[in-house]
Amino acid sequence: MWWFVGRPVEPDAYFHLAVASDYAFGPHEYRTQLTEGALGYYVADRELLFHFQLAALLYSGLQPLFAAGVLAGVASGAIGLGLYYHSRSLVVVCLALLASPTVLYRLLMCRPQGFAVAYVVLGIAFLLRGQYRRAALANLAYTWGYSVPVLLLAAAVLEACSSRRLRGFLWIAGASAAGFIIHPHFPSNLAVLWYQGFHVLSNTLSGNPAGVELPGELKSWQVSDYCVELWLPLLLLGVSLVRRTTKGWLACLQVVLCLLTFKMMRLIEYAVPFVCLTARPTLEYALEKASRSLRASILCLGLLGVGVTSLCQVVAAVKSDVRPSYRDVATWLHEHGGGAPVFNSNWGAYPELRYFCSASRIAQGHDAVFVAYYARERFKAMRAAIEGQMTLENFRKEFKYRFIVAERGAAHVESLIHGRLLPCEARPGEVYPLAIRFFAAPARGEISKRGPSRRRPTRRGSGQARAPSCLGRSCRWLV
Repeated sequence: MWWFVGRPVEPDAYFHLAVASDYAFGPHEYRTQLTEGALGYYVADRELLFHFQLAALLYSGLQPLFAAGVLAGVASGAIGLGLYYHSRSLVVVCLALLASPTVLYRLLMCRPQGFAVAYVVLGIAFLLRGQYRRAALANLAYTWGYSVPVLLLAAAVLEACSSRRLRGFLWIAGASAAGFIIHPHFPSNLAVLWYQGFHVLSNTLSGNPAGVELPGELKSWQVSDYCVELWLPLLLLGVSLVRRTTKGWLACLQVVLCLLTFKMMRLIEYAVPFVCLTARPTLEYALEKASRSLRASILCLGLLGVGVTSLCQVVAAVKSDVRPSYRDVATWLHEHGGGAPVFNSNWGAYPELRYFCSASRIAQGHDAVFVAYYARERFKAMRAAIEGQMTLENFRKEFKYRFIVAERGAAHVESLIHGRLLPCEARPGEVYPLAIRFFAAPARGEISKRGPSRRRPTRRGSGQARAPSCLGRSCRWLV
């Protein structure tokens, strides 16, 4: 799929590739390059193990795009191995990977959640078999490989309450504690976990009281979309609950995950594999009266229909997604910006800016919650600038950024450039495929109407600093 579209299927892959490249080729340290919020203050790699895996592929000589695609495939294979280890059924594996188009789409992403699901599935399989040491090893990898490694610990708590034995819980809790303490970025990793695990989740589940722009994966489903997306897993879960083929604590975890998935889209990548983990008895019950040949025909046709439907939807979604959106601007900044700090009005621009413009410090990224709950007054000032409620003079006094990267047709940026107050003109549903407005903001001077300054210093041998062709005449400078 990655080679089919010629790019990552989502922008976060650029951030992970940038971090892995630092580990593989230098400076051999973790850099967020963020200036604002908790992630700008606490330096801690939340997905250290995942970045080490990606760095190893890059160091071996693989091209970045191919390396990211290979790692995404390995993660999907790890999930399949975990499911097969417990169920001993290839049908269950195919069902978990193909039953939901969203799950299949998210498995194509070069992001650590694929391995995180695999670690948790393996850990739960070990818990069900009483293999607590192996479950602890899976949880140790989970702690180093994911930003919020709490799901396996929650499963251990439920298992301990159900069995009234603490051995499994103690092994899992000990692995979590060891993983956090021996982490090279301890104790900053605990601070990042607090913001990621508590503030981000609580803000999402409580209806976004911070008033930030939520990423799509943290938004809730429409009832109709939720039923269409999860009809098969929900059917399997309902039958297993009625027939009581699943242990009580695991059934409780499955129900909670399905309910939370309605509120937070991204949890679907956990809910579907967890439901399918114990689906074999349900499938056998549904087909117990059919002959062997008829059973095979039903399963093959059913999996083929579900798989083809999911794959077609995923291909359509990937092809319709225009990316990379900020590559040209970020490349120009990398060549001519001299590492100057950049203020990005959209925090979603961060991954591409981090990858294509690795020398510059960037204002915000990952999620606006990291700024809103870390420095509320600073967040209010940033929001005022983004929404056009701040003059250019006040912006210069409040912030020390030399460039602003914003989206096409952003009225708030126009108001900021011209130094006057102007409410932001909302354009619901409009897509901005390219970041085409940015300007340098030295300490003095007025807006130039002559276009890009020819006196701007450039790197030796680079020639005149020209804006990329995608900017056109809409590029404005402050000189």
